[in-house]
Amino acid sequence: MIKRNLLILLLLINLFIYKCQDQETPTESKDNNDLLVASLLKQAECGKGPNYYLFIASGSAIPAQKDVQVCTLSIIQAECPFDDYPLYCLYLFKNFEFKTPFNKKSSKDKTIWKN
Repeated sequence: MIKRNLLILLLLINLFIYKCQDQETPTESKDNNDLLVASLLKQAECGKGPNYYLFIASGSAIPAQKDVQVCTLSIIQAECPFDDYPLYCLYLFKNFEFKTPFNKKSSKDKTIWKN
């Protein structure tokens, strides 16, 4: 009886600790590596790629890790020619105020993207 109660208590504590852990801690360096490797892989496969890379700047608003993973997978699964990043990635980085073709003007740069 005591062993059973102790086992149940340990399982509940373990479950509580597991649920309290932050499962989606964003890491800029790992996410940047994933995005860069996916871009370089697709550029090697298709022979060319966009003339810019998507990077997550430290200290800025960081997208959720699952969103970056979806962006990475969508880059890898994109069809050739690889002229630009998939729409999901562009919208994701637009929402976090990164300069993409969907941003007409950057707040820091007055350059206007040509469509």
